Amino acid sequence: MIYTNSITSKGQITIPKALRMKIGLKTGQSARLELLDDRTISIVAPISSEKLRGLVGAPSNSQPLTDKEKINISARGF
Repeated sequence: MIYTNSITSKGQITIPKALRMKIGLKTGQSARLELLDDRTISIVAPISSEKLRGLVGAPSNSQPLTDKEKINISARGF
């Protein structure tokens, strides 16, 4: 998928709906932006706690993730 978008005077750009759906980015979520080189930016959608749990397994005490743990995971871009 290739899209061409304009950047507003505030430096904002709209991520097309098809692209947001493809990467699982929902309204109100934060996304991690990474500068890969002098011209390339990567947008990384956060991973849900359920998907993360599927990747790493449930905590040994089988307790759900706390809000603080979810924020820490989200801040790391997962």
